[in-house]
Amino acid sequence: MSAASLLALFAEHRLTDKDLTVTVPQDWTSWQGKHGGLIAGLAVDAVAAAHPDAVVKSVTAHFSRQLADSPFVFRWAAPRGGRVVRTIDVTASQDETAVMTATVTMTADRAFLPVGGHLDIRPCGGCFPLTAATEPWMLAWLSVIPEAPGAAPVLGSQRNSSTAGKWSVDDASLWDSAGRLIAQARQLRRIIGGITRQ
Repeated sequence: MSAASLLALFAEHRLTDKDLTVTVPQDWTSWQGKHGGLIAGLAVDAVAAAHPDAVVKSVTAHFSRQLADSPFVFRWAAPRGGRVVRTIDVTASQDETAVMTATVTMTADRAFLPVGGHLDIRPCGGCFPLTAATEPWMLAWLSVIPEAPGAAPVLGSQRNSSTAGKWSVDDASLWDSAGRLIAQARQLRRIIGGITRQ
């Protein structure tokens, strides 16, 4: 069952552009409270409804003790990030006491550049692109869609070495699944309009 269908399971819910209130029946109880995956899924549902122009990619949730059978109220903050990747913090409360905090990562609903539709990119370190991160470095597993016969994913690292005026220099390296360095490149890019200092 997809997270997008979770709200349809509960007749007692109210969704606005600011919050979601849900009464979860007793038969969803697991160990010491309502099932944690369900509560995290409802947080994702709420954020997805509030941002229909984006696609949920991941959720990281932290739980504390729940309070009996009180309704859950989900509230979310303004998104952080850029045009392609954004993160949204969500809190689930019962009787004004926080019982779960989560961060939902979303991306634009289609590839930012057309070539992105041919690549499977799975970040595993560094920052996300276009998020104004303080560290100018990315690490990801990369493969072509569909996979070429016998072609395993490669590990790619890209670091911005310098940026000044209208020019930027990036250094990239690729390793195969056995850890062998298979390619290195340096790219000089012109920044249209130059760098705007805040």
